Amino acid sequence: MIKITVESEGQVVDTFIFDKHEISIGRDNDNHIIIDSLTVSSHHARILKIDNKYWLEDLGSTNGTYLDDQQISTAQLIDNHTISVGNHDLLVHIGAAKKSTFTPIKTVTIDKKKPPEK
Repeated sequence: MIKITVESEGQVVDTFIFDKHEISIGRDNDNHIIIDSLTVSSHHARILKIDNKYWLEDLGSTNGTYLDDQQISTAQLIDNHTISVGNHDLLVHIGAAKKSTFTPIKTVTIDKKKPPEK
C-alpha cells in the first residue's frame, strides 16, 4: 500500500491510501488524485506499482514532475519521498499505510443513576 498526502503552501489538502497498480495525478476529473490548479497538467504524472516497487512517471506535463526537488521523467519512489507537481507537494509513505488491525473491546453502557455493583 502507498499513502500520499497532498499539501499546498504547507497545508494538508487531502490524504489518499491506495492499493492499486496505477495511480494517476492531474487536473482532470478522471485522475485518482485530482489537483485543481492551472500549474498542474490535465494528466500530469502517474505512479506505477511493478514487482512491489513504486515508480513515478511524468506524462509530458507542461511544468514537469519533481522528486525531492529534481526533475524526473521516471524514477523509483521510496518511503518519505516528496513529489512536486505545480505548486503542490505529495508526501509519499510506502508500507506505513497498512490497514488498522484494531479490534474494539465490548461496549458497556453506564447507568449513572444506578450505583455500581460490587
